[in-house]
Amino acid sequence: MAGVSATRKRTAGQSSRSGQISAGPLTVTIELDEMGRLFSVRLPKRIPAKLSAADLAKLIAELQTHDLAIHPWPPFRRSVWGKLRAIPWGKTLTYGRIAAAIGSPLASRAVGQACAANRLALVIPCHRAVGAEGQGGFAWGVGWKAKLLELESTPSRTLDAGTSQIRAVSEMLWPARERK
Repeated sequence: MAGVSATRKRTAGQSSRSGQISAGPLTVTIELDEMGRLFSVRLPKRIPAKLSAADLAKLIAELQTHDLAIHPWPPFRRSVWGKLRAIPWGKTLTYGRIAAAIGSPLASRAVGQACAANRLALVIPCHRAVGAEGQGGFAWGVGWKAKLLELESTPSRTLDAGTSQIRAVSEMLWPARERK
């Protein structure tokens, strides 16, 4: 299971908690709001050399155990983020298809802006949104985006024992009823 450490900080009368969650060589920094909801997830600047798909799946599963603090954001962003959360592990959608799916077929740039405003890396998987003619951008850098997509596309035969765990995590995160 993922490792967890936490600290508490107080700013301008608000209380929030920050900490780190790890799985294998990947450690992310998280921040919880005053109600204990996940407010931000920050990836490290450098991609760990020995990061595996199983490590990534474990970390995402741990992050998914938190309620999310997305209510203060505009409805359009929440719609985009909801669609992104419905994209299964190993799949991608273009910004244009996401825009069409939420009823705004001409808003592909606004979808990209919603992705750029996402503070919940991995939980709201903006790395799965791609451009019509290429990978597109990513708030944590295109190197991170490429690595995440690579790990999520790892053929199951190379994951051996981790395969069933990744399938189970994928089903837990994106139940079949949400994938339709």
